[in-house]
Amino acid sequence: MANTIRDYSATAASNTVVDGADISEGCSPAGINDAIRGVMADLKDVSTGAVALESPAADSLSVTGNVSAATFSGDGSSLTGIPTPTLTSLGIANHDQVTVTAGGAVTATSFAGDGSALTGLGGGFASGTLMLFQQTAAPTGWTKQTTHNDKALRVVTGTVGSGGSSGFTTAFGTPAVTGTIAGSTGAHTLSTSEMPSHTHNQYYELGAGAYRYGAYRLNNDPGYSTTGTLATGGGGSHSHSLSATFSGGAAAINVEYVDLIIASKD
Repeated sequence: MANTIRDYSATAASNTVVDGADISEGCSPAGINDAIRGVMADLKDVSTGAVALESPAADSLSVTGNVSAATFSGDGSSLTGIPTPTLTSLGIANHDQVTVTAGGAVTATSFAGDGSALTGLGGGFASGTLMLFQQTAAPTGWTKQTTHNDKALRVVTGTVGSGGSSGFTTAFGTPAVTGTIAGSTGAHTLSTSEMPSHTHNQYYELGAGAYRYGAYRLNNDPGYSTTGTLATGGGGSHSHSLSATFSGGAAAINVEYVDLIIASKD
């Protein structure tokens, strides 16, 4: 029994009743009037929306008012006359992504979340960029690098690299310096100019018409008198060579430091 337009059959011979009025072959003429009035009522129900169409299709459709639906299909590329909406707020729940096309931009006074899943962003740091961070773990979007550990930083104007063999902690260790220097000086013979100016005593005796000189006198012979030689020596300086070795502990530098990590942009 067809009670609404949705109950009508697309096969003409199958439509035998309209709103309870018999319209089968050989029916009473009185039923035709009731059937026509029933069809008109069904169309009105569709016009007012009391009965919804199942899946209507149209080459063109003009709608005055609002169009609402549970879902829409198609990309809407042929739609015209649609004003650009201005949104004061937009909430999207249970969505994997938000796409802004035609060179648009998304702006806001604030964004929530860490942005770690955002891709295709212009600007910022290129992937593989290395930076220093004063924290144990790399920040979101960066990967901690562990190639270098316990090393100092050196600023260069040319190609960057690494070198050295002693770790930072070892090179700037804590033992105090203690020890001695042991060695010997080289031999040196003083020249006349290097000697201090000096004289020597000289003894002489007058006898047999001649002077006799000597550096010494025997038994304190009273016949001798003393005099001095001429001064000699320049009082100049002189030097010695030195060969020595040192033995002791390491320097107690105890330099203050701040630990950093190197992280690479993902």
